[in-house]
Amino acid sequence: MSNRKNRPNNITPQLIYMWEKSDDPWGAKDCQSKFIYANPAFYQLLNLPEDFDIVGLSVGELPSTIAEYDEEFNRQDQEVMQTMQTVTSFKTHQFGKNKVKQTYLCDKYPLCDEDGNCIGITFHLHKTQDFSVSYYYERTLPRTLEFTPPNDTLTQIEWEVLFLALRSLDEESISEELMISTEDAINHIQSIYRKFNLPLHIELEDFCKENNFDLYVPERFADIKSRLLYPMDFKIHRDGKGANPREHREPGDRGE
Repeated sequence: MSNRKNRPNNITPQLIYMWEKSDDPWGAKDCQSKFIYANPAFYQLLNLPEDFDIVGLSVGELPSTIAEYDEEFNRQDQEVMQTMQTVTSFKTHQFGKNKVKQTYLCDKYPLCDEDGNCIGITFHLHKTQDFSVSYYYERTLPRTLEFTPPNDTLTQIEWEVLFLALRSLDEESISEELMISTEDAINHIQSIYRKFNLPLHIELEDFCKENNFDLYVPERFADIKSRLLYPMDFKIHRDGKGANPREHREPGDRGE
C-alpha cells in the first residue's frame, strides 16, 4: 500500500523509501504540526483508509481516537522545533483495526532543510520495551510489555494484586489501590501462591520473571496517555534506583 499521492520535496527519496518499507510507523509534519507525510504502517496503526489523504491535516482532524489529544501532541512538536532536540514520549492508546490498547514509544526529531533551517519534525513510533534496572546492570535484553492476561490461571483481580505486589506494594497499600480490604488482599496473595503451586518461601518475583508474568500490565493501570521522557528518566543512581519520570497526562486522564 502506498498512500503518498504527493510526495514531499523536502524529504529525501532515500528516507521515503526506507519509511515505506518499514514495519514501524514513521511520518513528518510541518511547523504548524500539519502532516506532510505518513507511511503505510502509520495508516495501519490508526486504522486509516488506504485512500485517505493525510497531507495538510493536523492530528485533531484525523478520524482516529488520538484526535482528542491534538493539543498535547502539538506541544511536543513545538518543543522539538524550539530546542532542536529529540523528544521521546510514551503513547498508550487504542490502536489498530481492533482498537487494542497498546503502548508505543514515540521519538520526534527536528526536520531541517538544506540550509539547516527547521521546517518541522519527523516522528517514529515503536513498541515499548521493559528497560528495567537489570537491563543496565545485567545487560538482559529488554522485553515487550503485555496488556492481555498471560493465561486464565488467576482471576482478573488476582492479576491486579500480583501486578502491585511485584512493584513492592504491601498488603495494606494493595488494598487501598484496589479499594478492597487488607484481609482480601492477603487472601488473594495466598490464592496466587496456591494456584501457582508455590511454597511461601519461594520469591514470587523470580517466579514471575521466569514465566514473563512480570510483563503483564492490567488494563486499569494502562491509562490512555502520553508521557514525556527526559534524560533523567534513564539515569541510574548510585543506590541502584532509577529516577521517577515526570509525567504529562493528556486531557481526560485521571490525576491518580
